[in-house]
Amino acid sequence: MGDIAASGREQMSRRSPARARFWTYNVLRAMAEQTTATVTVHRTAPEDMQERELYVSLDGGPNTILSYGDSVTMSVEAGRHRLRVHNTISRRRVEFDVAAGDQIRFSAANVRGRNFGILATFLGIGPMHTVLDREA
Repeated sequence: MGDIAASGREQMSRRSPARARFWTYNVLRAMAEQTTATVTVHRTAPEDMQERELYVSLDGGPNTILSYGDSVTMSVEAGRHRLRVHNTISRRRVEFDVAAGDQIRFSAANVRGRNFGILATFLGIGPMHTVLDREA
């Protein structure tokens, strides 16, 4: 009987570090998820001209290139952030606050400017500008 109890204690002591690591990993992962949020920028608006790429940058970080139909999701820490979207001609910036666990969505598009049809007919080019809207 004593041998069975001893072998049981040995098995528990061998399993405990693994359980502790598993528990620690899950707790740390849950804590990380509670302090971060996600920001998604998509380019799927029907009024988008589907011309020129859009360059998306969060807090001055590297640019992500969006073609029509693309989206990008970024994890951010809770706090104030600045999103910049441009097509090398027209730029839009927005500052926003994020709380832990938030899922913020933006829609970005290149849209036709005023007199686009007339200028495009005669000059072969027309004005366009970037639109950046936060979704509810």
